[in-house]
Amino acid sequence: MENKGPELNNRKELPETEEINAPGGQTPEDEDTKKSINWRGLIIGAVAFVVIITVTLIFLRFTDEAFRFKELPIYFKSMNGWYVLLALLCLFAYIVSEGRAIAASGRGIGIKINYKKSTIYSCVELFFAALTPSASGGQPAVAYFMSKDGIKLSKSSVILLNNTLHYTVSLFVLSTFAMIWKWDFIFAPERGKYFIWLFISGYIANILGLLSCLLFIFAPGLVRTIFTPVYRLLAKMHIIKDLDRALASFEKSVAEYSECQKTIRRSPGAQIQTFLWNCAQRTLNCLVPFFVYRALGGGKPMIEILVIQILILCSVNAIPLPGSVGASEMVHKQLYQTLYSVGSVTPAMIITRTFNFYIMVVIVGIVSVAYYIHILKEGRKKSDIERLGS
Repeated sequence: MENKGPELNNRKELPETEEINAPGGQTPEDEDTKKSINWRGLIIGAVAFVVIITVTLIFLRFTDEAFRFKELPIYFKSMNGWYVLLALLCLFAYIVSEGRAIAASGRGIGIKINYKKSTIYSCVELFFAALTPSASGGQPAVAYFMSKDGIKLSKSSVILLNNTLHYTVSLFVLSTFAMIWKWDFIFAPERGKYFIWLFISGYIANILGLLSCLLFIFAPGLVRTIFTPVYRLLAKMHIIKDLDRALASFEKSVAEYSECQKTIRRSPGAQIQTFLWNCAQRTLNCLVPFFVYRALGGGKPMIEILVIQILILCSVNAIPLPGSVGASEMVHKQLYQTLYSVGSVTPAMIITRTFNFYIMVVIVGIVSVAYYIHILKEGRKKSDIERLGS
């Protein structure tokens, strides 16, 4: 997301609905679409992902005397099949809802993205976000795939920035609700300092992220006034090597946020839809553990499980690890002590993470790689046709 978006002074400068092109239909105007996926970084992230999960599971094995890996199949076999099915349906709906949020954001600038494409973009974002620190690889990967479908980087940047804003707002709203609902639960002594500080830092990070988005979107002049001297100071300290390049990149980012402001002002209906889809996505993500809990024989009401899952999401949201793995497992185990018996906490946590995360990563990974291969094939076909025509 590095290109400056076009200046859009009024609605007429955009088509009512702009269909995305076929795969490989790269627009020549957008030079940045020639960039490829950073597979090296993704592979490093995937290795780190696996290593952290492995270390976490080994740690759990040696710190939980009641847990044995050989008992996991017994727990899986004991699960109620109907609830397992509902958990999987919520998982698929979670993936689809992320795509519909992207599509709703696209409608705000006149770009129509169908269910198939939006679901693919959702898979790409979830996959790359899961395997990169602080989910940093998700949006650039989606922008790359969009560019191959004919959506200019200047437009995909606005779509993704707008969706990020609503994701941040939805997480803030849900986290605030959960904090109010479970205030005594969060700050009870048995929660431990680790979880309390993790939740507080996650909640503050979410607020700061939201304020940062709003500042960049609605006060670009103030942002320039604040950050331009900072860039110059960092250059004098030799922390920034190329000041002109850094400032140019900064200006492009500010311009993208300015375009996002125009989108918000001229398409309130699309903004409401994007926000609601983001809320739905978060809720569906939390419903997967609820149905796993029911499948394992749990009897507490849905709202209790949903609130606990929202607290977990908020707590690990700012963890700079691929997929927040490691930290997420430990927070799950900490809070699941209120849902499961002592000997069942670790197996229940592993099963829950299997359904609401590990399986998801496999699914979205397969879709992402398959579509990437499809794009490469389409690109080769187009090159062959152009070669024959010349």
